[in-house]
Amino acid sequence: MAGDCAHTTAHYAFTPAKASCWSDEAGEMEAAAGNSSAGRGPPARWSSNFEMIEGLLYRKKLEKGFINYREVLDEDRRHEALSTFHRKRRPSQHHLSLEETYKCVAENYWWEGMYFQIRDFVLACQECQRQQTKNTEEQGGRRCVTKTMSSHGTDMLSKLRSQREAGLFCDITLRTNGRSYSAHRAVLAAVSDHFQEIFTDMDSGMKADIDLTGKIR
Repeated sequence: MAGDCAHTTAHYAFTPAKASCWSDEAGEMEAAAGNSSAGRGPPARWSSNFEMIEGLLYRKKLEKGFINYREVLDEDRRHEALSTFHRKRRPSQHHLSLEETYKCVAENYWWEGMYFQIRDFVLACQECQRQQTKNTEEQGGRRCVTKTMSSHGTDMLSKLRSQREAGLFCDITLRTNGRSYSAHRAVLAAVSDHFQEIFTDMDSGMKADIDLTGKIR
């Protein structure tokens, strides 16, 4: 997928990883960006996760032994980037899915709360909605499944759900609309690139609360 997500305006730089690691702290974006709204001038206080290169702000992330630089995208350029990546055509001629769109954008850019903005953009795509309606109508004329077969995967998912509902082995708490839900990091990371990136940046021994509006406690 990485090759399919190349963007003409994206900048990458890879350098051997150094021993100095970094931690994602609350507010690091504001600390690094400083007065970026006034033209991305030099910030008053640097964060180890960000670096200014040729007048552009980049977020650094250690990946597979190398430091990957992703441009911190200004708000006025985000919609264009989302539109470009989401509308990349697959062989099926359909738009990319939410996870595919997020992966493509995240390989080139970064900004705070980007997953949720990407999610809202994809869910609001009218062409995707029309395609979904068309698929539903086409499936309506097909015969229904009259026989189900058990599988190891189904049994495993059922046990994981039972453990989560009982609060067993849960190591993360998700919060949304004033409610809290216990969950397993490994399961969330396995099904979502967004959660995988969040958990990679977090301390593995940290029991965190994640607000699904984009905040980590």
